[in-house]
Amino acid sequence: MTGGKDAPPGLCDLADAIARGEIPSAAAVSAALARARAWQPVIGAFVTIDEAAALDAARAADARRASGAPLGPLHGVPVAIKDMFDRTGRAPGCGAGRGAAAPELRDAAIVTRLAEAGAIIVGTLNMTEYALGLTGHNDHIGDCRNPWSADRVTGGSSSGPAAAVAARIVAGAIGSDTGASIRIPAAWCGVTGLKPTHGLVDARGAMPMSFALDTIGPIAPSARDVARLLAALAPETTARRAHSACRGGRLDGLVVGVMGGQFADGLDPDVADALADAELALRDLGATTVSVGPAQADLARRLHRLMMAAEAAALHDTRLRSAPERFTAEVRYRLELGRRIPAAAYLAAARGRARLLRAFLSDGFARCDILLTALVPRPAPPIERTRFGAPGFAPELLADIPRRTQPFSYLGLPALALPCGFAQGLPIGMQLVGRPHDEATLLAVGTAFQAVRDWHLRQPPPPDLRAPDGTMSNGRRATAP
Repeated sequence: MTGGKDAPPGLCDLADAIARGEIPSAAAVSAALARARAWQPVIGAFVTIDEAAALDAARAADARRASGAPLGPLHGVPVAIKDMFDRTGRAPGCGAGRGAAAPELRDAAIVTRLAEAGAIIVGTLNMTEYALGLTGHNDHIGDCRNPWSADRVTGGSSSGPAAAVAARIVAGAIGSDTGASIRIPAAWCGVTGLKPTHGLVDARGAMPMSFALDTIGPIAPSARDVARLLAALAPETTARRAHSACRGGRLDGLVVGVMGGQFADGLDPDVADALADAELALRDLGATTVSVGPAQADLARRLHRLMMAAEAAALHDTRLRSAPERFTAEVRYRLELGRRIPAAAYLAAARGRARLLRAFLSDGFARCDILLTALVPRPAPPIERTRFGAPGFAPELLADIPRRTQPFSYLGLPALALPCGFAQGLPIGMQLVGRPHDEATLLAVGTAFQAVRDWHLRQPPPPDLRAPDGTMSNGRRATAP
């Protein structure tokens, strides 16, 4: 593992260095592009790398700074986005291929917000087909692979964003989360990811998968970096709160509810130990921990699965009927399940959401300010054991993964994924959950935690593409997608 002084600067440090003139944006972007070229044959994180446009934008950013003009909070910083957002004149591939010219399209809302903050988008990132999967497999353009071990999954559907940040190709990326799609990749790749409150970040121009559940959010090395990205994407009130959360500090007076039951069952011993250490770290920072187990969580999980499947099937229904061969077998299977859900069941799930949220808040948060839960029960599994229909396919490795994330997606609550340890040389993560629109508390706790635990600073060894046997420098075989 590498990190610390050997690491490229995090997003906040890089943005501040560019603003002070210590690092030219052109140098930062050139370094990001060089890392992208080195890592791409190993992990396949990118769909497109916009080298010429990014370098032109970087030179313009340096000229703007030299002129003394006002600078945005991400001025000159290279970032990347999941391949599901409209760009002016170009449609995204959405994990089903490569994008195409679309003269009628304009930039998605988050693309506009990033530009206003001064960020430079260096490329678009790999994702699961139509965001319908939690592994990162992609039969259309090649699997995205975990930078810690190229024979392991990244998690999905925001596979490329998590992999690109874990490899430190870019210091920040934008993904989406409908049931786990930011949090699981963040956990398995060892980075920090936020699923904001549903509706907080403008989703206009983003590929829909479930209108009731889709959220757009940031992935970055640290909670402090995530806060800076969120401030660029979210409304002004949230932006101010996110900035204040970057300060870190002690947690005296904070009550953390540690969730048991389905959230603590079935954890690998190393994962359980890491979670216990995280709880200890929060107590050492002054927080009080209490055990909680709201009964509504399992019902919320089941209703989430119903709503997500039904809405995804409805969105793809016309194409599924007219050209089913355009979908891979796994995605077609998921959509077919969604088509079988009765309308009455879907409507009952939709109507019950607000009532269940009220009950959950009065129960789960009755004695605490935030919730702490396990996120993934084990490290990232092997690619070939999670490939749908493959000879070595072991569905039990994935069956219980999203049950710790889906309840909070159904309820629309903000949730922060933080690296909290390693097992078998692979990252594992935990999850903090807050009340609606209380991202600031989550980010403050995350920043304080990362001041006393350095898991977020760990980096995978860089790829050694000159090795004659195709292995990475950590000895694991790297197969180009």
